Amino acid sequence: MTHPASPPPGRYRTFRPVPPLERPTLHRQAVRVLLVGHGPEGEQVLLFEDTDPGVPGVSWWMTPGGGVDPGESELQAAVRELAEETGLVVAAEQLVGPVARREVVHGYSDQVITQSESFWLLELDRFEVDVAGHTEEEQLTIQQHRWWPLAELETTAALIWPAELVELVRAGRAGGPARELGRQEESTLPVAVPRGFDACVLAGGRARRLGGASKPDVEVRGRRLLDHVLGAVAGASATVVVAPDSVAVPDRVVRVSERPAGGGPVAGAVAGLAALAEGRTPEPVTALLACDSPFLATAVPRLLAALQADPEAAGAVLTDADGRPQWLSGFYRTNALRAALAGTDGRDRAVRSVLGGLPLLTVPAVGLEAVDLDTWDQVSALHP
Repeated sequence: MTHPASPPPGRYRTFRPVPPLERPTLHRQAVRVLLVGHGPEGEQVLLFEDTDPGVPGVSWWMTPGGGVDPGESELQAAVRELAEETGLVVAAEQLVGPVARREVVHGYSDQVITQSESFWLLELDRFEVDVAGHTEEEQLTIQQHRWWPLAELETTAALIWPAELVELVRAGRAGGPARELGRQEESTLPVAVPRGFDACVLAGGRARRLGGASKPDVEVRGRRLLDHVLGAVAGASATVVVAPDSVAVPDRVVRVSERPAGGGPVAGAVAGLAALAEGRTPEPVTALLACDSPFLATAVPRLLAALQADPEAAGAVLTDADGRPQWLSGFYRTNALRAALAGTDGRDRAVRSVLGGLPLLTVPAVGLEAVDLDTWDQVSALHP
């Protein structure tokens, strides 16, 4: 369960995504319980599937546990958390540990939690889990619980936090001092904001399937589409938005129009790159993004890492669930991008015809990272 140091009345998280650099940080002490159930099916570990409402389509599995309340010992907190999250009441002496300790940082779309964490082991007969004690927050984010076969946890592709869960169960059974896991990160939106790149966000177009509405100003989950994308590239050295004058942009962002106006995304990219080079030396990498993909933030570190790992590649782009490259969800070497756009004003050119010939890396999207919103039905489907 989540217990802030000084909890305000009611639910204290809004779950409204904020720009990565503006996320508030909470520090706390916490406990986790490795709960192993024995039964006819063999050894199984109880885990909860949790989510971050600001990063739809992504989930992970975690152990019971949460923050240590003022005046509690770690062991008392572990006993209380078990009762609240699973309905199980046990005596403190039934828990073994601490099995391990670590410093962990959780970067979510709305906040960052850093905590000193201890792990405890409890083995008993499998029981029926009672989630009636879950808080309002947990009812919102936790999707289900499951008794996972211990052996399956070693081979599953699902995201398990902590990754060393099976090792820690074995360590707890072996006894000895607590393992020191050091500092780790388990984030839906990484805490370290990538830097060393420029960003060009294309926010023009006629939005015919939106009835001519200003697409960058359409709101999804409390923020404009444009603001979602600008938040994803908050670490950019310089950012240009290609959009009509009617679209408001933050003070730190330059707005330009494609030449000719209404000339399409390639014309927008030409104008954006020219603006990024005006009066300065551009960064060696440029993000080229469309404003209608609001969940790109978690993909940014992976795209940059892929490009940095292969000096021969001209860029790295997301691919959707069908494996199709998303040319406007990518990071490109600036020189390669400028060369591809040279000699054209971009008017009515297809993006694929300009960028498809570059030697590009493809990075599979996770969750809804590659989604783009072209209709009101698509927008409505994303509202909780």
